[in-house]
Amino acid sequence: MNTPDINSATENGQNFRESGIVHLSEAKDFLVGKWFQVKSIRQPWRNVFAVIESGKWQFAFKLASTPWVGERLKNEVSWNIELNKILELSGDTNSFIIPKIFESGEWNGLPYYISEYFPGAFINNRTPEDCEILESWLERIVDCNLFFLSLEDDKLNFYRDRDFTNIADYTDRGARRIESWVEDIPERDLSLLMEQITALKKGFVFGVNHGDFIPWHMIMQGEKFVLIDGEHGSTKTLRYYDISYFYHRVYTALQNPTLAKKYLKILINRLPQAEKELFEKQFPKVLASRIIGGYFDAKHDGTSYDIHDQLQEKFLNDSYK
Repeated sequence: MNTPDINSATENGQNFRESGIVHLSEAKDFLVGKWFQVKSIRQPWRNVFAVIESGKWQFAFKLASTPWVGERLKNEVSWNIELNKILELSGDTNSFIIPKIFESGEWNGLPYYISEYFPGAFINNRTPEDCEILESWLERIVDCNLFFLSLEDDKLNFYRDRDFTNIADYTDRGARRIESWVEDIPERDLSLLMEQITALKKGFVFGVNHGDFIPWHMIMQGEKFVLIDGEHGSTKTLRYYDISYFYHRVYTALQNPTLAKKYLKILINRLPQAEKELFEKQFPKVLASRIIGGYFDAKHDGTSYDIHDQLQEKFLNDSYK
């Protein structure tokens, strides 16, 4: 599951979370026809991934398994292109890398791209384990958060934002979606969290977000990390969403409240003074939306509510930081 402000279904009713079947031998033939050697190819879920080679260079290949999954892949292409334009202007001073896109197009009606390939391990996998390596990366992860907060959203042009016109309709749909999640979880009292959502709807603030900002989308590359999978990147999402999502996933998925609090403390201490007032006002509301989303995910994944109950209690007691 993902962010509260993202529909699983596109406006024509097609679901971008449902995968199709791609015949890997045919996809491999397509790549060989473009004079690549295919080192590996697989389809773990919605997309096909391949490592391909030309001469001494290796590249990453990603192919959507359906046209509507491809809508998110097209957004990832625009995210990578737009962010790299900005990163090139700032030189080699950033703590993270966004893969460069070399080619994008369609094969048999399915969107694909070819990009830089970065072998290496994620900063952390998605299952609870020793998070010592993740802890050593927190400052650089916060660097990335601060970079996104510094961006002017009207200067970026992401594919998924192209049809945005009405903020009132957008916020109404987001609030109704969260309300539907609460209705799906009658065994928990989430009314106090919903009060935060009502307040959030009245004071919606946009920001630039990756949308799936988690350690298992960050590949260690020397002193930097490679941030991948920008399918949900947007300028029309809640400001501080990436921060709330990272905090929530470290707290609940990695079951490490101590590290989640350390991350948030580093972030707050490093916020520019002009940003702190807005953060203190908006962040709790954004985090409330993510806590509700966590309950919804647990319900449909068949996992325990325990860690989510603990986080809600900490949140309501204002002891989550």
